[in-house]
Amino acid sequence: MNQSKTKYNFKFRWLPMKELRSNESRSNPFPIFKMLRENSPIRWDEERGTWDVFRYKDIYNILQQPMLFNSLPSPAFGDGTTVVTMNPPQHKKYRDLLNKLFTPREMRKLEGRIRDIVVDLIHETKDKDEIDIVKDLAEPLPLYVIADILGIPVEKRKTLKELSMTAFGSSESATEEDLAQFRIVFAEALGQLRIILEEAIEEKRRNPQNDLISKLIDAEIDGKRMPEEHLIGNCLLLLAAGNETTTNLISSGVRVLIEQPNIEEQLRNDSSLIPKHVEETLRYYSPVKTIFRKVTEDMEFNGHHFKKGDPINTWLMSANLDEEIYEDAHLFKLDRKFTKHPHMAFGNGIHFCLGAPLARLEAQIVFKVLLDMFPKIEMIPETEWQTVASEISFGLKTLRLRNF
Repeated sequence: MNQSKTKYNFKFRWLPMKELRSNESRSNPFPIFKMLRENSPIRWDEERGTWDVFRYKDIYNILQQPMLFNSLPSPAFGDGTTVVTMNPPQHKKYRDLLNKLFTPREMRKLEGRIRDIVVDLIHETKDKDEIDIVKDLAEPLPLYVIADILGIPVEKRKTLKELSMTAFGSSESATEEDLAQFRIVFAEALGQLRIILEEAIEEKRRNPQNDLISKLIDAEIDGKRMPEEHLIGNCLLLLAAGNETTTNLISSGVRVLIEQPNIEEQLRNDSSLIPKHVEETLRYYSPVKTIFRKVTEDMEFNGHHFKKGDPINTWLMSANLDEEIYEDAHLFKLDRKFTKHPHMAFGNGIHFCLGAPLARLEAQIVFKVLLDMFPKIEMIPETEWQTVASEISFGLKTLRLRNF
């Protein structure tokens, strides 16, 4: 078996905050975030060694100042090898390059292919009495789509899915023993993902195609080809972005239809509301709960002393539920407008999610196909919401629907 030579650094405690460690609290975080916004909008957590920030305006100010609040190095992508972990001025050069490949116009060219994948995945469950929206559809779809975009061979898609679920997942336990085991499994899966990408890059160099890897190989920044580590790092980033974020958006959007049948009825009566359903799902059940930043210099921030090097959790999910920003923030409203205060489900500032147009498109297609193929969105009786045990992501482990 091939082995990746990359070493992974784990100088952090990958712990959920204490208020969100039970399945009940993860399934219904609304009252917890409300309490934290009101009682401790900015706090230092000694156990996790990080600042937590919960209000929209504070988070917005942090994300809008990348020179004061840098991106943290990632154990998955390395230090400064992707647009997520880069900081100005290097960040803009890479971001400008990748933006050209992920415009809404470019993503719309994929609409037919995405719909085919959605229909095929649903048809694979036709002999079953039920379909698990997470396992059968929401997990494989974004990975298969990004694999197509990158140009990774079809026969490697299932392996890619299994490795990605491990490499970009989270430990469900906070014990030191389980965290240590998670780190070993994480590193092994990530190493195998790198091997698949390295092999794909070698093949594209010999035989370039009209795919993203070939385009990145051929691209120049400041008159030079992209370094190998940056090429691999950004491909890994795209796999990660195509893994949990879109998966969680889809599962949460279906969850809303089950919890609030009137929303399903409105979408069936007027499919033009589906994009609004996607946007409000992104705010209401943010697929990414938090993103990390690092303080670059000693400073005072809203009455708190931040020291250079301090890590910060900016809780996007809490920002999206902030009653000072959104009227009736605890309600799901299809007619909500985001012109004044955009939701932060995809972040904000220079690191706004590169794959946002693709995630939106995939979710919109899924809801359109589900409503076309299923006469009713009906959950299997006597099942409970089981959310992923993750510090970062918010979504469901499983969502079993009656198959028709």
